[in-house]
Amino acid sequence: MPRTQSDASEDSVIVRFLYTIVLLILSPILIFGLYRRRPGKPSIGSRWREHFGLTPPLDGVEAPIWIHSVSVGEVMATKLLLPALHARYPDKKIVITTTTTTGAAQVEALDLAYVVHRYMPFDFPWAIKGFLRAVKPSLFLSFETEIWPNTLCAVQKAGVPALLINARLSEKSLRNYRKLSWLMRPALQCFDKIVAIHQDDAMRFVALGCDERCVEVSGSIKYDLQLSLNVEEQGQALRRFFGKTRPVWIVASTHEGEEETVLASFQQIKQALPDALMVWVPRHPERFNVVAELSSDAGFTVQRRTEHVKHAHIRESAELENQLDSAVDIYLGDTMGEMLLMLASADIVFMGGSLLGKKVGGHNFIEPALLGKVSVTGPSFYNFADLSQQLFTVDGLRVAGTADKIAESIVLQLADKEDLVSRGALARETVKQNQGAIERLNSVIYSLLKTQQER
Repeated sequence: MPRTQSDASEDSVIVRFLYTIVLLILSPILIFGLYRRRPGKPSIGSRWREHFGLTPPLDGVEAPIWIHSVSVGEVMATKLLLPALHARYPDKKIVITTTTTTGAAQVEALDLAYVVHRYMPFDFPWAIKGFLRAVKPSLFLSFETEIWPNTLCAVQKAGVPALLINARLSEKSLRNYRKLSWLMRPALQCFDKIVAIHQDDAMRFVALGCDERCVEVSGSIKYDLQLSLNVEEQGQALRRFFGKTRPVWIVASTHEGEEETVLASFQQIKQALPDALMVWVPRHPERFNVVAELSSDAGFTVQRRTEHVKHAHIRESAELENQLDSAVDIYLGDTMGEMLLMLASADIVFMGGSLLGKKVGGHNFIEPALLGKVSVTGPSFYNFADLSQQLFTVDGLRVAGTADKIAESIVLQLADKEDLVSRGALARETVKQNQGAIERLNSVIYSLLKTQQER
């Protein structure tokens, strides 16, 4: 006998039940990693209850838009979407959920009256139901690769339209998801729309079993970053503080396991360029103290930004007094939310997350390129394969995978700053040609909500 829709539904219930049991077994390990105290990591305090569905209700707020952005990187991308959503739906609040406390801190820093933060409940059915009762969203937007089976099932049952936005699916993820197709396929089918970054991503979602009529391509929201004049002005002010003629390279978003390679590279760079300055911004705030200690142990003199500037940001009129001591080798960016400023102050960028094999897959080249900066990356950058290929075409990105090669590449490129500026301008133009994703995504959201209202 052919299988019926009822049979498939029963199978889905059994699969999610088994998944929930496994999640319960693993949850102590996951919770320990999430709540473990680390230097520089904000504490969750009494708000840990929200992870278990004890979500504070939104008093006086009806049918908000709910966006899930797991941590810092996703929140920064979500930030770009918020003005467009608010302009189209000015009467709606936007609830942003994050899993991590660092992500929560970024949402709070937005300081927008129409944005409310809540912690994302763990993917237990009872926790999700508690959240939905408290928030009662009119729309659910999940960011990039946040695909939680119990959450999506509960959202669908509640009649809330769900979109996977800025969606990406690498070949590696496709292979892994296929091994779990019995779990992932029903979850993906709960989305009303999957709005992918690139056509390749869209094709992989279809290959995983998604209905191609529900998959669209918008480009990446992250391309739509608009730089304020203040960022470049403040970057120039910081650069004057460093010294206009001093060679400055920035090492951005490094992870544990990359730091020794970076320091070994810098040792070699200093031999060729004794006055070179390294601006270093680790990916995670809990690594700030560790990186400072490693740098000092390696014989470098470190200046921490938090020691230098007591306020979180350089104000519009602020011209940093005096100049950085020439004995300082490393300027450690140990603040949150100042990555653009740090990037703007440098001559060239090394992007971290790219020296750990397949573990991370690199970080975003968009911000450096928009600032007119050429980047160097390690050999693992599969998360941004499409953009990297475009940047390779205009020589706005180069690859170096060892301490020797990184040092060689940085020294060689710093020797011709006019060429760096020229190639940086081409990198900027490459990113601008990819913009427009927010407008396209907003049209999909409008169409979906309009269809829902007409039902």
